Amino acid sequence: MLPIKSLLKLTAIVILMLSFEAASATLKDPTKPAFGFGQSSQTSSVRSQSLTLNAIVEVGAQRVAIINNKSYKQGQQVGSARINRINKNQVSLDNGRVLTLFTAVVDN
Repeated sequence: MLPIKSLLKLTAIVILMLSFEAASATLKDPTKPAFGFGQSSQTSSVRSQSLTLNAIVEVGAQRVAIINNKSYKQGQQVGSARINRINKNQVSLDNGRVLTLFTAVVDN
């Protein structure tokens, strides 16, 4: 069996370790803006409806648009809009939006 002094030291170490663990669990990210800072409910709803055209793939005579990393064919619903047309580098939606592929700039 351990002597009383050793047992007390071990208990103190365990208590310190537990208190540090509890304190670290409640720490907040100091780089994160305060809640609601610079955001409105309108901003967050615009982000949720954000559409990014990742790629356009030709499958036989048909084109498939990759939007927000999901594949869509002409006529399918994406978000709150329907795809009217898929061109070689653009997708036209029925709400008037046109999604365009980003073309990389390459130095020679």
